[in-house]
Amino acid sequence: MIDHQDAWNCEQELDTLATVDPLNMQIFQLKGSVLALEQQKSHSFRTGYDGTYIKHETLNARYIASPKKPKAGIECPGWAALVGSAAVEVVVGAAIQ
Repeated sequence: MIDHQDAWNCEQELDTLATVDPLNMQIFQLKGSVLALEQQKSHSFRTGYDGTYIKHETLNARYIASPKKPKAGIECPGWAALVGSAAVEVVVGAAIQ
């Protein structure tokens, strides 16, 4: 009877292992997929971060360089405009007195 029970227990254990082994294989494959996805995510994050950092550095360098070059140049009026405005002042001043 004990031999028969041991044989039955061995068959049950083999049936259980036959069920568990494919599940372990699926778990192993899924862990491999998770690892591959994690690597892709890390690569994508690094690529995005590096691109953004380079753009930030470029923009920052342009911002720092911009005060060195004024956007609108200040131009002094020409001599003709100065002489003309002085003549108008003289005429207006003479007319007021």
